[in-house]
Amino acid sequence: MRKHAIYAGCLLALLVLAIPACAWGPHTQVTQSALDAIDASDPIVKHLGASFEELPAYSWMGDYDRSIRKDTDGGLYYADDYLLFPAMQKHARHIMPGVRESLKPYFQRSVQALRTETPVNAARWIGSLLHFTEDSGAPPHAYTDVGDLHYKMENWVDKDKIGIQGYKPKLLGKTEDEALAAYLKRMDRLVAFSTERAKKMIPLAKADDRAAVEPLELECANECSRVVADLLHTLGRVSLTPVPDSASIGGTIKTKPDAPADGRLAKIVISGTNYSTVADPSGKWELHNLPQGTYMGKVLYPGCRMDNFTARLEPGQSRTINILMLTLKPVGNLLRNPDLRVQWKTHGSPDSWFAIRTGWESDVVPVTAGRKYQLNVRWKHGAKGSASVRWYTNLSPGIAEWKDEPSVDQTQGDVVFVAPEKMASACVVINTDRPIADVCEAVSLVPVR
Repeated sequence: MRKHAIYAGCLLALLVLAIPACAWGPHTQVTQSALDAIDASDPIVKHLGASFEELPAYSWMGDYDRSIRKDTDGGLYYADDYLLFPAMQKHARHIMPGVRESLKPYFQRSVQALRTETPVNAARWIGSLLHFTEDSGAPPHAYTDVGDLHYKMENWVDKDKIGIQGYKPKLLGKTEDEALAAYLKRMDRLVAFSTERAKKMIPLAKADDRAAVEPLELECANECSRVVADLLHTLGRVSLTPVPDSASIGGTIKTKPDAPADGRLAKIVISGTNYSTVADPSGKWELHNLPQGTYMGKVLYPGCRMDNFTARLEPGQSRTINILMLTLKPVGNLLRNPDLRVQWKTHGSPDSWFAIRTGWESDVVPVTAGRKYQLNVRWKHGAKGSASVRWYTNLSPGIAEWKDEPSVDQTQGDVVFVAPEKMASACVVINTDRPIADVCEAVSLVPVR
């Protein structure tokens, strides 16, 4: 197993993203230790193929909410496409008891991904599950009453010592339901394990006795690795359950030359379900092992009108649906879901837009420092509000420095801004106390040619 692969996605020239200051520091090593305990013949290894080796990098997924990531295939994807879906409409908490609410949805979604999506998509979903599994076992996440000792209690560990050599992964259950119930009980034991050690760490951390804290934190990290090894071994087994008379659907998504071509990938969602997937850099996508039935799909791509399709799948049928996305005006719009028409994740709230205290923010988009960008909002008749551009120093807003432009109101037309020095991404902020779809028809942020 290539050791250097564990850093894929974490240190890439285009996406220089620092590890958040308060994060379970050894995610990478905890995951790698679990992978090393899994036999090469295990179903999860065979199913994921080369993507199995990328799980240590994907295990950071939960800390990259709102971020754009670059994968080993060169494609740019949104971490939120593997964090948010109808069964998980808001970003998960990372500490107990809130983090426990994420475990069931991500477990079920990971099984679904293994059964229906490509290996790289399945591995990204599993990365989200691993993140919150491991966070649950981090001492200050399991036992939250640690005050300002949080950083010490999750980063004072010699990562090179993490290892569970000789451990044999255990099967948590033979069916999905059985495995899920056993996994949740196993997580309760992990939390109890780390809570017990966290209580011992507190006086030691207060005394700055790192030498005494490290062995206790190492025990927690290794216990997390054992749980992850059991989890991966189980996911591979239960996902093998065949879907009787299953069907499949797939095809290729193409765009016109005037659509943004910055490497971001197309996303496909199936209305009324948790099914979704992300196309590869060539535009190819697929969903397989689907039950028979009628599927109503929607496709998102930056700067393009939402496309949709309806497919009636009979038992054993394989349908091919190729799509040419239509570019919206103004041409070159960097935003996803700019006309607010896709509302898959949350009914009444457009995908790729986030409610904030003052209104709404779009997904971040890549920008180039020093380049001019034109902002336009098509306000609905009689609507009141304002809009602005927020610049970020990297593609991960949660750990970036930012700068806000002055707001423009509904009486103003196109406004041009220059991306400040060192800025790498931007989002559009709509200031309103109403649902965004009530005040806007469409929003655009376009590079000035």
